[in-house]
Amino acid sequence: MKTIFQNDVAVSETGAGLKERRWTVLLGGFLLSLMGGMAYSWGSFVIPLTQGWGWTTAQANLPFTVMIIIFALVMIPGG
Repeated sequence: MKTIFQNDVAVSETGAGLKERRWTVLLGGFLLSLMGGMAYSWGSFVIPLTQGWGWTTAQANLPFTVMIIIFALVMIPGG
């Protein structure tokens, strides 16, 4: 597909699909940021889970472990 550079931005000749792709990239970036934020903030949830629900530290860390494993496996085909 040929592109035309207009105002330093590559624009498709047909213009079809640009708006839909824009939202896909935005959604993907949001989900990636959300997953990264959950990884950094998980330590804040361990103490309330162990005290409030009576979980052991290993049980409280299991959801985090599963999330990190799935995140890593999905990144391989995702690039």
